Amino acid sequence: ANALAGLEAIGQLTDGTLAFDGTKWSLHGKAATPDAAASLGAHIAALPSGKDWTTDIVGPSDVEMCRAKLADFVKVPANAINFDSRTHFAKGTEAALDLLAADLKVCPKARVDVAGHTDADGDANANMALSVARAEAVIDALVKRGVAIDRLYAVGYGETLPLVPNTTKANKAKNRRIEFTVVDPAQK
Repeated sequence: ANALAGLEAIGQLTDGTLAFDGTKWSLHGKAATPDAAASLGAHIAALPSGKDWTTDIVGPSDVEMCRAKLADFVKVPANAINFDSRTHFAKGTEAALDLLAADLKVCPKARVDVAGHTDADGDANANMALSVARAEAVIDALVKRGVAIDRLYAVGYGETLPLVPNTTKANKAKNRRIEFTVVDPAQK
């Protein structure tokens, strides 16, 4: 029963080890979510010999959860941070900023780099300045929504890192973007 329960539990971990030393079972690993970690720990503890197990099951860190939320955020086209002109947000962007601020609350101690990018139209120096100004506009909007300013860092790349060639109107639109990078506070 212990072996089957252990195999079932380890199958639900993203990474882990199951061991039996001849007298005691141990399960160590990482679950996909904090709730999954708690559920697996409770499942092992409920076994008839659960009190004799050694378990160390953790969920993802707040930084990992924040990164996952941001990865999901940017996949949704409606969440694009768009501008009408210079640093004025396009209609519909406010809802995306609200969601973004809520997502960033998952990792309150992590630094978040907000990177602005432009297409290649116009002067390269002006594009660089515009990309920084737009990243700063996003930061200002996030601060208004309760995100601590000391964890936000604006960086502009101008036209230097296009996703696609700046050859069509559609491609240029793809290159005008805001990107986010969550930096683990332990790795500063």
